[in-house]
Amino acid sequence: MLIVTHEMSFARAVASRILFLDKGSVVAIGTPGEIFGSTDARIRRFLETTTAATVPVSP
Repeated sequence: MLIVTHEMSFARAVASRILFLDKGSVVAIGTPGEIFGSTDARIRRFLETTTAATVPVSP
């Protein structure tokens, strides 16, 4: 099943794999742990602005 969402708490809870896109290009594919723990600057910026109040993001 494929689900498209910006609701990162939902994605983290239900996904076995997450594909992260930026401007139509694939930046990363990984487990929720790999994506939420990523050091990629684009992923970090997105997670910090979309999940600040709802999902803990690894430093």
